[in-house]
Amino acid sequence: MTTQTLVKPLTPAAYLEQEVASETRNEYRNGEIIPMARGTPKHNQISGNSYIALKLALKK
Repeated sequence: MTTQTLVKPLTPAAYLEQEVASETRNEYRNGEIIPMARGTPKHNQISGNSYIALKLALKK
């Protein structure tokens, strides 16, 4: 028989306090901390190009 450990969800305030001291960036979802994936240079270029295209389209 296995026992389950209950994990108490983290409060948003506790998450923000921890995030300030953390060297890596994380997401807060439903009381859980989930590490964020890091973007690559190509990903950043695609994101930037998409942002510019959307901004120009919305101007028209």
